[in-house]
Amino acid sequence: MKNYLFLIVFLLVFLSSCSRMPDNYPQDFSLVLEWDTGALPPEYHYQYTITIGPGPQGEFSYHPGYEYNASLAWTTPLEITEVDLQSLYAYLGDNNILRNRWESSQPLLGGQGTRIVIDAFGQQYVVPSVSEVSPKERELVEKTIEMIRTYVPGNIWSEMERRQAEYESSYGG
Repeated sequence: MKNYLFLIVFLLVFLSSCSRMPDNYPQDFSLVLEWDTGALPPEYHYQYTITIGPGPQGEFSYHPGYEYNASLAWTTPLEITEVDLQSLYAYLGDNNILRNRWESSQPLLGGQGTRIVIDAFGQQYVVPSVSEVSPKERELVEKTIEMIRTYVPGNIWSEMERRQAEYESSYGG
């Protein structure tokens, strides 16, 4: 009887731990958002990457055009706090983003390209491009991308836009 009671208690504790997100983000928690404009003429095409974690650190990288050119690339650090990490992790858990199965749909040709890669608790989760997921999933992915973008301060977005405008005006093909 004692063994059965132990087994029941063990199963209850195990099942309850599996059904909810931990209170704190894991030490290996990190996220990378890759975004590009999609199919546009070379002078208007650009891409950026937002990297967050592991730990309270981040980075924003931008480069214009289709071909990587180190002299045109720009990278700057992001200030990420413990509160930011906890908030982001809670959002991902509350919105069921930490998964690898996404409903797909007919790809949107020429649309923006995105990809989110999340590491947590030794697992890697890949959120496919908004142009590949079903309309129902697309809304969630777009909302998640917008949420991640909020961790990039306005002055960084302004600098990226300035650099892109400069690239467009000086584009020589």
